[in-house]
Amino acid sequence: MWRIHPLVPISFLKKLVSLQATALWPPLHHAFVHSSSN
Repeated sequence: MWRIHPLVPISFLKKLVSLQATALWPPLHHAFVHSSSN
């Protein structure tokens, strides 16, 4: 369990997580669709 630094706002963390999710989702979805279709 990693601790959140008290100076880092929750909204910033949420924004960071959402940015990572949108960056990683297309290739993961693409790979999943192609692997499941075969």
